[in-house]
Amino acid sequence: MAAWEQRKLGEIVTEIVSGRSVNSEDRAPGDADVCVLKTSCVSSNRFNPSERKVIEESERGLAACPVEPNTIIVSRMNTPDRVGACGYVAGKYPNLYLPDRLWRLKFLDAVDVNFIYTMLTTNASQELVHDMASGTSGSMYNIAKSAYLSMQVTVPADLAEQHAIGTFFARLDNLITLHQREPPF
Repeated sequence: MAAWEQRKLGEIVTEIVSGRSVNSEDRAPGDADVCVLKTSCVSSNRFNPSERKVIEESERGLAACPVEPNTIIVSRMNTPDRVGACGYVAGKYPNLYLPDRLWRLKFLDAVDVNFIYTMLTTNASQELVHDMASGTSGSMYNIAKSAYLSMQVTVPADLAEQHAIGTFFARLDNLITLHQREPPF
């Protein structure tokens, strides 16, 4: 078993960007529509791409931060109980963009993104994020990018070990989700 090491999130993140605020309509999208995510797309610490709105045609050119596979989306601005919520994006979602209230995180090739997602959704990490969030309103809190990137995560030095752990927890999460969908007796 390889050693585990404490790393600042900023040491393993290669990019942290947010989208732009655009005018949109809350309706079911058609095939040609370009959409922006709602902040609720990660409110349960899972990525839900159906939580989106259709960008008004006149503002499509303003969409600046596409959803990309093998990234983590983080709610940088939300209510106190949802700020810092995040979701792992496994697949491709063409014509889907981030708003200004969400960050997209990309990582070094030397880390397994699904493992990092698992670490960011632990109670300990969520408490750290909640403690670093601030705001003047009781309804809306923000996370400073510098504070978020200074957060410590514990990571196995061996990428294969990270992958094995990340895969295990992803399968466990899928199994739990599957059982939650089953109807009771």
